[in-house]
Amino acid sequence: MAKNKLFVGLMVGVVALSLLGLTGLFNVPFGGSDNSSEDNSGPKSVPCLTSEAFHIHPELTVLVNGQKEAVPANIGIVPGCTRELHTHATDGVIHVESAVDRGYVFTNFLAVWGKSLERGGYDLKITVDGAETTDPNFILKDGQEIILEYTSL
Repeated sequence: MAKNKLFVGLMVGVVALSLLGLTGLFNVPFGGSDNSSEDNSGPKSVPCLTSEAFHIHPELTVLVNGQKEAVPANIGIVPGCTRELHTHATDGVIHVESAVDRGYVFTNFLAVWGKSLERGGYDLKITVDGAETTDPNFILKDGQEIILEYTSL
């Protein structure tokens, strides 16, 4: 009888641990699941694109000592996953595409790009639609003109 109780207790424990493990598989942070259909190795706050119902195009210009620097093509695009924030060409057009307007901010795009605003030996001036700002957490909007102007110290 004692052996049966021990066996039942062990089985209950194994089942409980298994259930906890299974719920852990489905309790995944936003954009952080890992399955064969999408690559989520990038920023957890920007998932892979599944819909283009919401689609806007802010434009980014980077100037270094007055010279235009190309924004790389294919930021946020890897085999099997195009992030909801990405580029296609070196023209600075940021594609914001998702099922709904998620209110993405500029720092979300920087995270996808893997870039910091900091550049050693340079001052930075951020201009959004002609107005200077010190806050890079502005919401991305269609047709918005974003200028990052780096000047040597």
